[in-house]
Formats: sequence, structure tokens, C-alpha cells
Amino acid sequence: LRLLLALPGLLWATRRANARLYHANDFTGLLQVALAGVWRRPVVYDSHELFFDRPLPDLPAPVVWLVNRMRRLEGWLARRAAAVITVNDSIADRLAHTLGVPRPAVVRNAVDLRGLPPAAAVYPRAGRRLLAHTGRLIYARHLPEMVAALPHLPDDIALVLMGEGPLAAALQAQAEALQVGDRLLVVPPVPPAAVAPTLAQADVALVLTSTDGLNNQYSLPNKFFEAVAAGLPIITGPNVEIAGLLQRYDMGQVCDPDDPASIAAAALELLRPENQARYRANAQRARAELNWEIEERALLGVYARLLNGTSG
Repeated sequence: LRLLLALPGLLWATRRANARLYHANDFTGLLQVALAGVWRRPVVYDSHELFFDRPLPDLPAPVVWLVNRMRRLEGWLARRAAAVITVNDSIADRLAHTLGVPRPAVVRNAVDLRGLPPAAAVYPRAGRRLLAHTGRLIYARHLPEMVAALPHLPDDIALVLMGEGPLAAALQAQAEALQVGDRLLVVPPVPPAAVAPTLAQADVALVLTSTDGLNNQYSLPNKFFEAVAAGLPIITGPNVEIAGLLQRYDMGQVCDPDDPASIAAAALELLRPENQARYRANAQRARAELNWEIEERALLGVYARLLNGTSG
């Protein structure tokens, strides 16, 4: 209700901006631009995800019908946009097919390494080797499986969860029940720019995401780029984009995220002293290539092409 009440003022503000170019973030942003009626200026549709390929709960038939109609609306609006961009190759290919647009330009959400602040929190390492996860403590991130992996690992390996969320208490209770409560460290959230420097205190980053539905299978989340910016070896699951980049740079291991023993085995492989130097060197190579200073060139190229062809 608050959103509906705010919408007229939001649309009026969008029109009054009189921008030379409008950047519509995801389908909701594209819909806002359409309702504001600002198509006389170039519109960039920035699709960070496959909005209509996300897993949905069981819905009534009328809602399913409406969602399918909205998918068609996305295609119609995207074809009116001056350019479409997205975050990785898999989503670019899917959008070109489903929206009927030229293959979108790829601009990955990498971390800007220029002027990173110092770590915003200090991990109580106490001589332990650390596995770390960043982000909210919610479902579909295999957090219970991470905790369940601790009994499969030596006592000097601990798990750091950087963030907060509804699963925090349940995860701590799970660790206590498994008698590894002292090896689960929950660190409060830190400012976005400080995530990578704070994460860098760990030895291995965990980037385990759900693969339920195409949107999740093709996702390339911010936590992956935070781990890259931290220069850490990474453990991930069978996610198409993340696993592909790990293999390309040889900077981590792919595990079965539903199996705590598989997570533990991947961690042990990355933590072996004879492997650490290689994985960390490869992670640094990835860091030099997968960062915002490089990615922003693609975005600025899109802007330059559109603005150079626009008068006023």
C-alpha cells in the first residue's frame, strides 16, 4: 500500500529529472521508466537477474497467468530500450532468446579495488584456519550444510559467517548440538566497501548458492566478487557461472553443497600447504582481471554510444 501511494510521486520525479539517459535497474526499474513515459530519451535495461526464471512457490492459477503476461511485457519493453545489459554470459544468452533482443552487453558486478578501506572487523583467529561466508544468514545459501561440515574437519578449522539474518540463532544452536559451537564465529555486517578487506583475513571463501531454477543456476552473486577482491581461494557448488570462473582461473574447488562431507573435503584440499600458494596466486591473477576498473569500461562504452547519438 505504501508503494502504491508513493508511486505517483516517484513517477513524477522520474519525469522531472529530464535525464539524457535513464538506467532501469531490473524489471521493476524498467516498469517504472515505462509508467513514467520517458522513452524520448535512451533507456538502458540493466537486468541483474532472470526476473521471471526465479523459483516461485505454488501459486493460484490467476497469479501464474498474470506472471506469464508480465514476462511478455518485459520482452516488449526491453525491445523498446536503447540497450540491454546484464551481469554474465549465461544470462545474456538467455535474455537474447526470451526477450527477442540483440545479445546484451555483459557488465559484471565486480568490486572496485581503488581505494578500498581497511578491515572493518577483526576475526578472533586464535591460531585457527578460517572458512568464511559473506551475506545475510537466510535460506538457499547452504548455511546449515556449512555448519554440518565442521565435525568433518580438524579442530583448528573454524567457520566465520559475516552477516545477520533469521537463521543466526538456529545455526548457533546447530553448532552447539554438533559440539562445534566454539568453531562457529558470527561477525556483524560491515559496510559494503569493507567486505572484501574484512573477508581477506580468512583462508578460504565459501560461495554456495542454490541452483533451484535457471536464475539461481546462472547467478553470479556479489559474494563471489567479494571473495575475488579478497584474493581468497573459493569453494562453490555446481553453479554454471561461478564454477566456470573457478575452473578458468584454477582458484578453487567445486563441491556438492548438499553434502557436508563434500564441503569439508573441498576445504581440506584448498587448505593443504602444498596447494595454498598455487590457489592464492591464481586468486590474485583473477583479482587483477575481475574488478570494476575493468568492468566499468563496458558500461561506459554503452553510455558513450547512446549519448553520442543523442542531442540535448
